Amino acid sequence: MIERPYRSGARQRCLLCRQSNEIQREVIKRYSQMTRAQISEWLLNEHGIEASDTQVGYFLAKSNVPSRSYKVTPTNNIINKTRAYIEQLLECESETFTIHTIHLSGPSWSCVSRRLHEDGLIEPMRSFVPIQWAILASKDEIRKWCEYEISRIEKQKNVVNERAPTTVNKKPGRPKH
Repeated sequence: MIERPYRSGARQRCLLCRQSNEIQREVIKRYSQMTRAQISEWLLNEHGIEASDTQVGYFLAKSNVPSRSYKVTPTNNIINKTRAYIEQLLECESETFTIHTIHLSGPSWSCVSRRLHEDGLIEPMRSFVPIQWAILASKDEIRKWCEYEISRIEKQKNVVNERAPTTVNKKPGRPKH
């Protein structure tokens, strides 16, 4: 462990701020792929630095590293909702996910999950909320499914629009006196 010397009288900086620049850069780099707990474990195993999850989080916040915590807001348009869901799903590196781990929240995403499950691309691993899903298909298959699903939805909308009457019949109301 390479630590910069403590100057008496001065307030001691955070544990990771006192480490070498190489370790600091590596912690920042690893944050995009690892959790704070995994970084703490890595620091202990590789460098012998006993840093808590909170200390790692403080260092990352102090270093102005953007947070990985964000939420995708749902839209009323099913096509945009499907694209957003699949985009987040393709970014997921693990073989399982919940709605929250792919940065989606709320019940409005369940329509896309249901269609993915019906087509055999994902499978539920537990039945309580939030449902944990196992990804059964490859990323290429999911991309193809997304393109197919969007074209199917657009065709359905076109058929509905063709069937819609051009004039609206108003109900006859009571005559006003």
